[in-house]
Amino acid sequence: MRKLVIIFSFVLLNNCIVKAQENRVDTGKKFAQKELDLALAIEKENPNYVGVKPLIKNEEMAIQVIEPIVVGKYGKERIELQKPYKVHKIEQYYIISGTLPFGSIGGTFVIIIDETNARVLHLTHYK
Repeated sequence: MRKLVIIFSFVLLNNCIVKAQENRVDTGKKFAQKELDLALAIEKENPNYVGVKPLIKNEEMAIQVIEPIVVGKYGKERIELQKPYKVHKIEQYYIISGTLPFGSIGGTFVIIIDETNARVLHLTHYK
């Protein structure tokens, strides 16, 4: 009888732990979908809802934002050869491109990001 009570208690406790874990995991995707829907609805009404102050405050920060993106897309070796980057700020946008030594054959990346929300508006690599 004692063994039966212990086994029953173990099964009940195990079931409670699994239920607690399920509740945490189960709400993840639904919550993420609601957050995405809300963000997209707000962005439709006001594309700069992130705040009045820009998220990207200077050229150095802009480079820190774009570098993992361009390296992930085009490869570290290819992007390293395009340093130093050229950064131009026009209105609320940073236009960043790679550079090549004179006489080199090939092209560079160009990426445009919004300083207010760090959104990538354009990304390409010319040949």
